[in-house]
Amino acid sequence: MYSIFLTIFILNHKIKMSSLLVNVDPEILNRLASFAGELMTKTGGSNFVSDCNELIAKGNVSGLFSELLSQTAGVFAADAADVDGFFVGIVYCIDSFCNGDVNEVVKAIAAVNGASAADPALRLSVLVSMFNTSNSTKCRFELIKAVLSFAQDSNQCGQVFKFHQYVDAWVACWKLSTDEQRVLFRLMAEVLAVVSAGAGADGGVPSSSAVAAATTTMTFSQKYLTTFSNAGEKLSAAQSEEYTKLATAAAVHAIRSGPAAHRLRGDIHRSLTASAHVKATAELASLTEMLSVICAGSLPQFMALSTKNSALMTQHKLSVEKVSHTVKLLTVCAAVEGENSANSATISYDAIINSVKTKSDGSLDVSEVEYWIVETIANELINATINQCDRTVTIRSCAVIQPQGIDSIRVQLSNINNSVSASTSTIGAPSN
Repeated sequence: MYSIFLTIFILNHKIKMSSLLVNVDPEILNRLASFAGELMTKTGGSNFVSDCNELIAKGNVSGLFSELLSQTAGVFAADAADVDGFFVGIVYCIDSFCNGDVNEVVKAIAAVNGASAADPALRLSVLVSMFNTSNSTKCRFELIKAVLSFAQDSNQCGQVFKFHQYVDAWVACWKLSTDEQRVLFRLMAEVLAVVSAGAGADGGVPSSSAVAAATTTMTFSQKYLTTFSNAGEKLSAAQSEEYTKLATAAAVHAIRSGPAAHRLRGDIHRSLTASAHVKATAELASLTEMLSVICAGSLPQFMALSTKNSALMTQHKLSVEKVSHTVKLLTVCAAVEGENSANSATISYDAIINSVKTKSDGSLDVSEVEYWIVETIANELINATINQCDRTVTIRSCAVIQPQGIDSIRVQLSNINNSVSASTSTIGAPSN
């Protein structure tokens, strides 16, 4: 109950920003100290409140917070609602007096060995409450980092992975720098990767959540990789190690992803190949090369690379059978796209077979061509209809743009842009 009264008291007091207790009402700090003293009754510390009041009288705010946080263990022995109220009070005062510097508070709550900490669920709940209460951008950014990090350390990713839907809004609202965006994207991608592996909330999450998280993991990995598009940027050793770790994970996710993930797979491929840091390790370079071959829809090249990098495939638990299935569908798409651009929109089975033979050493025969075409349609790789009597396919569109087609599209867009510029430059001022 005391926590309720403290929270109401806090919300009804307007306190000016200050590092000292000048022109502010110190009563809120007195109440916070008394509250902490009551929570620690069972653990002793009879001089605690008087020591806090002395620090308040001297205007020593940093000393007061150090004293309050030194008793974190005693506070966590109280009821959950009171613990929550205490730390909400702390973060409010930090917003008011200490310019949003919550590092010491975060250390007191989360600087522990994850699941071995007492009451990890309560600690995560407290961090989330503090985040929701704070009005300081600096404070909120530090707290969301602490929430995502502690969730990983304490095996509670399933409790926070849905925060991904707010990340873009936070980036825009808080006006985060490139380095800050990298931190947030990386932490979110790491949390989602845990959930996609089915190990989020105390050992597991619903399978539907795990499947959705797998796709979203790729999205945030791609966001992270995009921040490294500046070829002239020099990375520190720590940044290079971090980049290599997440880029490797992103490449593995993209290679493992099924046929329907072609757009995200292509985005990650473009982000990796556009980065000057992709050759940071032989492993990452090999994975990126394999991803390029997959996106190009070249089955024989993939089979050759998978044999050459068999140890790498085993290390990352990549199934040659499953990945080659995806590549085979993309090979069909490449054939369809080539035939469609060269001839009419209606293509015969034989034309597709002949084209695929050229690309994949005859891995597709007459008996299975229709099955593969149906699967490419089902995975929304192509938009087409089949005429079984005439043994033809009418192509409306192909969703998979091969890497070699990107440059052509860029040239077309550039030509359109130049045309528009030329047109608008000849438009005179409106007549009166």
